[in-house]
Amino acid sequence: MTTSINRPYPGVPVIDADGHVLEPRDLWANKLPAKYRDQAIEIRWNESTQLEDEWAGGVNIMPGLGTTNGWARLPRSVRDDPTGLRWEDLTAAGRNAKDRVVELDRDGIDLAVLYPSLGLVLGGLTDPGHAIAACSIYNDWLAEYVRVAPNRLAGVGALPMQDPEAAVHEAERAIRELGFCGLFVRPNPVNGLWAHHAVYDPLWETIAGLGVPIGLHPAGFPDTFGAAQLYGEQWRGITPMGKVINFMIDTVTCFTMMMSAGIFDRYPDLKVIVLESGVGWVQWWAEKMDHWYKARLAGPSLELLPSEYVKRQVWFSGDPDESSFEAVSKVIPSNRLLWASDFPHLDILWDEPSVTEELYERLDLLDDGVARQILGLNAQEVYGIDVELHVGGRSISRSSAG
Repeated sequence: MTTSINRPYPGVPVIDADGHVLEPRDLWANKLPAKYRDQAIEIRWNESTQLEDEWAGGVNIMPGLGTTNGWARLPRSVRDDPTGLRWEDLTAAGRNAKDRVVELDRDGIDLAVLYPSLGLVLGGLTDPGHAIAACSIYNDWLAEYVRVAPNRLAGVGALPMQDPEAAVHEAERAIRELGFCGLFVRPNPVNGLWAHHAVYDPLWETIAGLGVPIGLHPAGFPDTFGAAQLYGEQWRGITPMGKVINFMIDTVTCFTMMMSAGIFDRYPDLKVIVLESGVGWVQWWAEKMDHWYKARLAGPSLELLPSEYVKRQVWFSGDPDESSFEAVSKVIPSNRLLWASDFPHLDILWDEPSVTEELYERLDLLDDGVARQILGLNAQEVYGIDVELHVGGRSISRSSAG
């Protein structure tokens, strides 16, 4: 299928730094050891409500809203009343690799880096044995998914943070055996342990040595301590806008604590990507953190200014329609900015036929060099991926593309 999207930056790879898959509704229920199956992450059809629920750990964590993972481009009428909508009715481009490639061609995207949908709940599992098995199942499934089109799809592996030693082993397996380009964790404490706890030092050392980034990807579920758990009741019945605030609070808190606890000092080669929280706040964060660093609040000192850690080892992902790229690129290096579609999740609206068309409208306002970095060069660098360029569905070399 040929793309109808104009590509104004010839020779530059177009890389979606954070897309998502739609796992089979019963992936874990079918593959987990029998003792964990009643606790499996899964989508269950609710006959009484005629809606899909999302279950994990024996708890219905998304009553009636299990399909929201795949609401991309669904009309407002369906969003207001998803009665009768089944998991299998959601876009095939989330569920099947071949269909995802068709979607990439249509949108003029050369490569999508893929994170989970249901698998975002992995960090909320409490039993370490369950988490180890569930992460392995997901990573094996994702490896098969991206293997269908390895030049168009790249996987990011899940880690069982419930068992720090097992997380190290799974990180090595995901990169060395499965060929993933990165790893991810939720920016929430797992069984009471935050990412900056000393028990995870061997993991950060391992990931730094593997040369791949660790993505901090929020989920907004109240299954672990975080903004959704703290403020969930207060948001209830007011507006669904809590997601925006919850995501930002969790990710900003997690990576700032990692920095403040000296993780970045001990592991200067560790690459961290702050995902799905926008970039507009980064300007405020850098200025305020540098100010208070100089004011020397009580606590252990750091080797660098907070903004200098960003320059060295932190990347931020923004949305295609985000107008903040220009302002933020004047405060932190522009080679630390990425864009991501979040496809096929619900923030892709029914009147947005193309995420890249929106993106180009924003990039056209930027310096050409900055635009090219955000479009794909930065993602290519941080994920360490070699990307073929695709024009009209035809793979071409970089030399002929320019």
